[in-house]
Amino acid sequence: MTTIKDEWLQKDTEAFFKAKADLTAGITTLTPEKLAEALLAFVIALRESGEKLADARFKALLSEYAGTLRQSQQAKEDLDAVRYNGTVVRAACLAGLIVDLEEGAVGDLSPGAVRGLSQQVDAAFLVCYEVPGE
Repeated sequence: MTTIKDEWLQKDTEAFFKAKADLTAGITTLTPEKLAEALLAFVIALRESGEKLADARFKALLSEYAGTLRQSQQAKEDLDAVRYNGTVVRAACLAGLIVDLEEGAVGDLSPGAVRGLSQQVDAAFLVCYEVPGE
């Protein structure tokens, strides 16, 4: 059984969030702005290719492109919960908040076990963040 540290100090919590930020660096989601940038790049590439497309063909191609982007975003969203849980657990390991699990061993756990640990870390964070006397 894996143990979450009972009492988190400010330095523990800061270390957790730093490790989490380091682990999530470079992971991004598709925002409307990024979609617009991708669409603009597509139109520019199409224009530079010199290919002339009829309205119907352009709409079909654009629809196919948008569908591919939607599928890509959906696949990413499906992974986000799994990746989020792994990141939380890895960050807690790196910060020393999970006392008997190494960060490198997280990938060898089942997704359910990682989810359970992530929920325990979230619960422990909420406890440490309570204001005494409130």
